[in-house]
Order: sequence, then structure tokens, then C-alpha cells
Amino acid sequence: MTIQQYLDLDIVDLGANSRLRKAVEGWQKGALTTEEPFINRIIEQFNHSRWRSDIGTKRKVVVKTKLSVLHRKGEHSKDKYGADLAITVIVENIKFLKTALFQVKVANELKATVEKKQIVDALASDLTKDRSFVLAIDRSRGTVRLAVAKDLLPDLTNVEESKTFDVADWLPFTAWLSAWLKCEKGLPSRWKDKDSIESLLSQFVVEPPSADEVPWITTGFPVPAEFTPPKHWLKFFCVEP
Repeated sequence: MTIQQYLDLDIVDLGANSRLRKAVEGWQKGALTTEEPFINRIIEQFNHSRWRSDIGTKRKVVVKTKLSVLHRKGEHSKDKYGADLAITVIVENIKFLKTALFQVKVANELKATVEKKQIVDALASDLTKDRSFVLAIDRSRGTVRLAVAKDLLPDLTNVEESKTFDVADWLPFTAWLSAWLKCEKGLPSRWKDKDSIESLLSQFVVEPPSADEVPWITTGFPVPAEFTPPKHWLKFFCVEP
């Protein structure tokens, strides 16, 4: 069974877009319209139990969320982080498991600056290169656009540090979400695969869940030297009550 056969993606899109708009509006009204406050607004809106009670097509399916703050100490005992945010969708009944990693950028009039090093780092690991995205939130317009990180690399080939992109051609959030859930964008993970991005992220969770709670390895997974975790990991468990 496919994800669109099991979940009503129209309802998912409506709910997710409503929460995103609230996050954007709250962020625009704040004193600081930078990346970190926007990420906090996203977490505030998406990490709570007030989801629509049923997002299933033929069976009742509800969403439960779990937020983890990941930690890794870099040089000079400072926190070292890679992507700004990771999200994972877990649909147990159809064994659907998928994770996306986001670099968040603030745009002005649909122009956003992307650092070459961040894109190169995102593509350094086989577990992250096809799961990494750049999310641009426009400060004045309040629009959200997303691009596949590896698709930006050709335009950065002859760039030393950074490049400003026109994000008007990037995918709007609702179009991206639908494409991502249907696996038209980004790679899914295999259920209970020992070599998965979810297993890697779990190595940075202070109090990881038990092995029977999630379909991945929670401890003892080898961490590649080139990998730096995101700061926040938000998981969406879609379950039949």
C-alpha cells in the first residue's frame, strides 16, 4: 500500500500548511526575523498533540510527535551542528519511514544566500546527500520555498564562499510536501535497516528510545567522521489508535 492510499494527503497538506502559516505569521511579528526564531516557531506549531484526529483514508490514523534535541561537542567545547532541522515520518502499518534534513535560510524579495560549504557538507555522506534540502523563508512576503540541496551544487562549482539564489523557481511548501511524501523528492529509509539516517541521528539523542519503540538502531551505530547532526529532530508517528 502506498502512502497516498493509506493517508489522505489532502488533509495532511491542509493541516501542515495551516501550521506553517501560523509559524510564519508569528515569526514575522517577532523582534528577530532570523533563522533560529523561525525554526523555533516551526517546532512550536508542529510539535504538539492538536493535530486533526484522523488523517487516514479508510482507517483512522492519528499523529503523535516527538522532539529530540541532538548534541555534539565540536572544537573548543562548543556545540557543533550541521543541518538546522531534521524531520522523520513513521507510518508503522505500511512500514513507511522517511527523513529530511533542512538548512534554513531567510530570503529577501525571493533572494536567498546559500553557503557553498554547507551544501558540500550536506552531500558528504551517502545517508544525507539525497535527504538534504534548503528551505527559504521570505522575510517580507512570508512565502516558503524549498530546493534539493544537491541540485544547487552545480551553480556553486566556481563559487568561493556563497551565492545568492532566486528562490522563485523553488518548490512551494505544499508542492514539496506532497512530492516528498510520495517519494518523488528525497529517499525513503528501509524499515529496520541497520544502516539508516535514523540510526545515525539516534546516536546524538541524550536519552534514545528503546529498540522496540522505533524501527531503527538506537545505540551502537558507527558515526562517520564527516557527519555533524542537526540541532533538532522532530518525528511524526502516524498510528492507528
